[in-house]
Amino acid sequence: DRSAEMLQFAREILPGGQFHQQDMRYIQVPDTFHAVLITARSVSYLLQNADALSTFQNIKKVLKPGGILTFDFIDANTYIPHILANPVAIHEVDTPKGKFKRENHYHIDFTIGWCLTWDAKYFKQNEEGGYEPLGNDKHQLRAFTEDEMCLLLELSGLKVHRVLERPSYAYNTKVAIAQNV
Repeated sequence: DRSAEMLQFAREILPGGQFHQQDMRYIQVPDTFHAVLITARSVSYLLQNADALSTFQNIKKVLKPGGILTFDFIDANTYIPHILANPVAIHEVDTPKGKFKRENHYHIDFTIGWCLTWDAKYFKQNEEGGYEPLGNDKHQLRAFTEDEMCLLLELSGLKVHRVLERPSYAYNTKVAIAQNV
């Protein structure tokens, strides 16, 4: 992971685990592994094909022969029509610490792929039932078609075994399973 904070959290949950703070596009570790798992649709931050190719080529180097790469990605065929129809999405959740809300505002930019800017605002419900702002974040994201993703993996020397469709709380995603052959 690139985030020292997230790696510290991982170390607390899995003491003795191996963790490396790196950018996945340039991953270099001294060992090879039977499997690499990329979670949370992180490949959606790879905006350009060169970044995706670099990521998959370098992951191939750290996979043992026969090793498996598994990751999820945003499916352009379902996501793009969804956000064009819903340029603002609101998600609410009740927790023991209160009710929270996230407002997502999507701005399309197809200049370099199926890209968009995701502008999120976060709120916590106050005692009167209104919402107090907590913060915001803004990210550029990319969705991929299944064909695009398979081609990127194959050009990186990985064999695609399967691409699965997985529903999520807002829109369907895909899970790719590829092997270092």
